[in-house]
Amino acid sequence: MPNQSITFRIEYVYRNASVPYFAGPGGVTSQTGYATDALAPNWRPDLVKTESRIVLAMLFRL
Repeated sequence: MPNQSITFRIEYVYRNASVPYFAGPGGVTSQTGYATDALAPNWRPDLVKTESRIVLAMLFRL
């Protein structure tokens, strides 16, 4: 917190599930943009069991 009007924040988040729940690198939307698509019947969303992310935030107080 460099002064009373600005705050910087960084977080590391790790989440885990027993079943594939989080969006993987392949995404969860089909090539046409719809979640269920008759044009791509073999398409499945890329779901994974773990997720790691870094969250950066900057808060301005006016």
